[in-house]
Amino acid sequence: MVADELRRSTRLPDAVRRWSVVSLLMAGMVMSLIDRQIIALLVEPIKADLSLSDTQFSLLVGPAFVAFYLVFGVPFGWAADRFQRRWVIAAGMAIWSLATIGCGLAGGFVMLLFARALVGAGEASLTPASLSIISDLFSRERLPFVTSIFFVSIHIGGAAAMIVGGGILSLLGDADLVAIPIFGALAPWQVAFIIVGAPGLLLALVFATIAEPSRREELDSPSIIRSTEQNVSLRAFLREHRRTIVIQLFSAAALAIGTAGITAWAPAYLIRAHSLPSDTAALGLGVVLLACGPAGTVAGGALSGFLLKQRGDADAPWRVMTISALGTGIFGTTLFLSPSIPIVIAAAIPTVFLGSLYLGVVHAAVQMITPSRLRGRLAAMQLFAMTGIGGMIGPVVVALLTDSLFADPQMVGRSLAVVAGGVGASVAALLGLSLKSYRRSYALANRQ
Repeated sequence: MVADELRRSTRLPDAVRRWSVVSLLMAGMVMSLIDRQIIALLVEPIKADLSLSDTQFSLLVGPAFVAFYLVFGVPFGWAADRFQRRWVIAAGMAIWSLATIGCGLAGGFVMLLFARALVGAGEASLTPASLSIISDLFSRERLPFVTSIFFVSIHIGGAAAMIVGGGILSLLGDADLVAIPIFGALAPWQVAFIIVGAPGLLLALVFATIAEPSRREELDSPSIIRSTEQNVSLRAFLREHRRTIVIQLFSAAALAIGTAGITAWAPAYLIRAHSLPSDTAALGLGVVLLACGPAGTVAGGALSGFLLKQRGDADAPWRVMTISALGTGIFGTTLFLSPSIPIVIAAAIPTVFLGSLYLGVVHAAVQMITPSRLRGRLAAMQLFAMTGIGGMIGPVVVALLTDSLFADPQMVGRSLAVVAGGVGASVAALLGLSLKSYRRSYALANRQ
């Protein structure tokens, strides 16, 4: 406790201190994306060395990680609501970093499957605890913008995974084995896991030494919180805000279905419908995603913050999510029904930009109406909706439409258009008709 007070008394300006914490959280997110996605670059050497089938490898990439990420999201969310969040993040980061190193030491499918599951379990700690911390560092009016800045790290992390992974493999060259102190002679793919996993242990130590931000309610009304905060009931909160929370989770899951489905099948659309080489399609999509994704995410947060602070629109996050849904529906439908590449390019830019508006504010919308001691669990619930429902269903919905409704692989563009248009219209209508519900929840939060 004395050490925490000493750290809080630092002479750094308050704004610098807050943004330093956000920067650390973003670094953790980038590192988690690298450790999560590095395996996608190592498919062929792993399959060759461990004699794996495509099905076995797909289990490593998807279900092994996602299942444990979802299962452990709620316990870590509960821990973030009950204990110091810096320790929750540090513990989770140590788990996933050691597990990533463990992936490099795996000698068979079962061990690699177990290590990947632990990577997912550890990474489940980061987002709930991070959102809870950010919500206590910044006012409700600033929260959408800051949360959007934080989630730009997802774009950075995805790109960094490809760049760092490619750089490591290029550096190791065509060597059969590489001698690593302590670990001995390992294959290049094993060395890659160890190299990307080790820095996370150092960052975990950094998180263990930072000051734990005070929960906002404790700053605003400490005399009341000390006697009542521990009695905050998740069940009572969900009952009081059931309409808002149900609509929020449904909308978040639907938007994630659109994002995941489009991301998974857009390359196939360019290759099948427009006869682009796979490398050209990948490069083109990569450029658009890196240029427009982060810009759209930040713009969504800035717009929500402007509407909230300057105009007093309590429902600003939902308005931005509505704009994002409409933009994705209109321009996405145009993109995937386009007869020519110039129109594809013209439609892809606003589709990605507008489709990214919601990525930060969708989380801020929940945090803005939730008491501090419940934020970790609400964040975990939303992650479950977006990752467990949206992320897993989105690619499957597109495939089912292509195989069953259109019965022609070349018609994948029509499937994508149906998903983009359907998600856009349904989410925009639902949120637009329910703005009053969110305003009520926001008003109740401001009275607490």
